[in-house]
Amino acid sequence: MILVEDPNTGEIRDLDVEWGQLHAQAATMRPRRPETPLELDALLRDIEDLGFAIADLLREVNDARYEAEITHERIRKTAFAKHVRVEKTVAAANALADLDALTAYADLLHTKAVFHHAEDTNRALGRKHYGLMNTNKGIQPMTANWHRRTP
Repeated sequence: MILVEDPNTGEIRDLDVEWGQLHAQAATMRPRRPETPLELDALLRDIEDLGFAIADLLREVNDARYEAEITHERIRKTAFAKHVRVEKTVAAANALADLDALTAYADLLHTKAVFHHAEDTNRALGRKHYGLMNTNKGIQPMTANWHRRTP
């Protein structure tokens, strides 16, 4: 769980839940194949809106990722300082410190995974958007001059 406090409202939000909702919306974009220029325009707008929502989420997840890195390092270094007084070797103290910081490390890896998954999804939406824009660029001249053509 990636919990973040909203600075404006003080509300605690779970970014995993928000990412799940945005990912479900992105998954609905994949099979959509517009057949008319109006459907194409609507799909382009939907993809653009979703891209902005994912970009906002990426910023928040990135902030949470840096916070998780700081927390992991703080826990690990505190544990190392505690164990280095007792253990005979630095390697043993490092191993024990890594064990103590294992849950913080798992949280860090989870946050990184969510960030990269959201980033890849946003890139895929961008590629679909550009492809549809190129398709639209080819359709526009054909539909704009249909009345001028002679058989």
